[in-house]
Amino acid sequence: MLSVIADTLTQAGTAARWERHGIGAQELAMHLLDTSAGVKSATGNLSDYKRRMALAIRIIVMGANEVET
Repeated sequence: MLSVIADTLTQAGTAARWERHGIGAQELAMHLLDTSAGVKSATGNLSDYKRRMALAIRIIVMGANEVET
């Protein structure tokens, strides 16, 4: 699962943008898997899980698009 997520982030170009900040595709993928585990234990239903994971994914994708200062 980790390699599938890392490959997807790489193919989407998200990983390359994070690598400029010293964070690689494998680290991003592990972060999402860890987030998933935490969200699963904290939520009581699939709807909440999906909503919270969608937010986590948006943060990863949008955060990579930030302009360096």
